[in-house]
Amino acid sequence: MREFFPATVALYGGSPHRWLSSPLVLATCHQVWRHHHAFDLMIIDEVDAFPLYGDPALESGLNRAMAPDGQQVLLTATPPVYWQDSAKRGRLAAVMLPARYHGHPLPLPKLFRESRLWTKISKGKSVAVLTRFLQQLDECRGQALIFVPRVRDVRLVLLWLKKNAPSRFARAGGVHARDPFREQKIREFREGKWNVLVTTTILERGVTVPRCHVLVMGGDHPVFDEATLVQIAGRVGRNAGYQKGVVWFLSEEKTMAQKQALKKIKWLNHFAEKEGFC
Repeated sequence: MREFFPATVALYGGSPHRWLSSPLVLATCHQVWRHHHAFDLMIIDEVDAFPLYGDPALESGLNRAMAPDGQQVLLTATPPVYWQDSAKRGRLAAVMLPARYHGHPLPLPKLFRESRLWTKISKGKSVAVLTRFLQQLDECRGQALIFVPRVRDVRLVLLWLKKNAPSRFARAGGVHARDPFREQKIREFREGKWNVLVTTTILERGVTVPRCHVLVMGGDHPVFDEATLVQIAGRVGRNAGYQKGVVWFLSEEKTMAQKQALKKIKWLNHFAEKEGFC
């Protein structure tokens, strides 16, 4: 953003700035609390995500920081159902962007079943879909985010890689919310030092790499609801020059959440094509 607004200020925990000194400010929700009637326009990204969603105190702080005649623009790829209903009834002004800036369709998830998946992973036994995913990663010169439902699963998948794909394990890492080196690992993944990052859902939003492929392991776990799966699928295909990325859901059973996520993405692609975006 500094290319267009050289004086941009970023406010976050530990940042050197605490008060306004620029016409454009990037801030966390908590830092906005410091300001009163300060912003004429507030663009709030990932508005349905932690920590903002469902926190009345943070929502109140954002409203207090807005100028009396100010405007808020709320951004999300997965609006809650009651927002969708409000938009349909005309109670909430809404604009839908069904396509990305480059006009390519959203990658469609592929659903795979594997019996006794976690038993095989924990015992280091062959998992054909996982092996095929890694092979495709090599062929397409990509990077992979492998999502797992629980913290303990991060270690299990890394141990499986160590036994079944040692060359891949050498450039693999794992991360979760309680990892003290989380930020460093994410940065190194972005820089291309790691080819595979095994992660919990903490990376369902916000992390972008240009050659991204995604595998959701244990996609039948309740933590992977429709909105989470749509967000995870959205990690892929963001770069206009790299459209080889795949989204695979691997689980013992196909769930309604998986089917609904696939249906939602298909609908967005259809709507984008109909409206001339793609």
